[in-house]
Amino acid sequence: MNVHPAINVRKLETARHIVTVILLISAFPPFIGNVLAATNWPSDMKSLYIDSCTQNIVATGMMEYWSGKYCSCLADGMEKEFGTEEYQQMRQSKPNANGSALDRRLYIVFDICKDRFPKKKHPPGSPFQ
Repeated sequence: MNVHPAINVRKLETARHIVTVILLISAFPPFIGNVLAATNWPSDMKSLYIDSCTQNIVATGMMEYWSGKYCSCLADGMEKEFGTEEYQQMRQSKPNANGSALDRRLYIVFDICKDRFPKKKHPPGSPFQ
C-alpha cells in the first residue's frame, strides 16, 4: 500500500508543531500557572484582601486612595495569575525574582503594580494619620 507523500508531510508538520509547543511550555514554567489558574476569587475574599492590604499600608502613613489602588492592582494580578486553585500556595510565597517558581510569579505581579504604590505620606498633623 502506497501512502501519498503529502499525507506524510502533513503528519510530520503536525508532529513538529506539537514538539515546538512542548518545548516552549517546558522552557517557560513560570507562565504555565497563568494558563491553568482560571477560577476567580470569590468577591468577598477579594474585598477582604484589598481592605486588609489597604489598612496595612495606610497604617504606615500612606494615603488611603493610592494604597487602595495599589492593593486592587495586586489582588487583580494575583487572582489572574493564581486563581483559587493556587491561592494557599501563593499566600505561603514571597515575591522574589530569584526564588521558587511561585515566588517568581508573585514577584512579577508585584513588579507590575509597583508604579501604583503610594509615594506620598499624609502631611504631619493630618487628621488621616
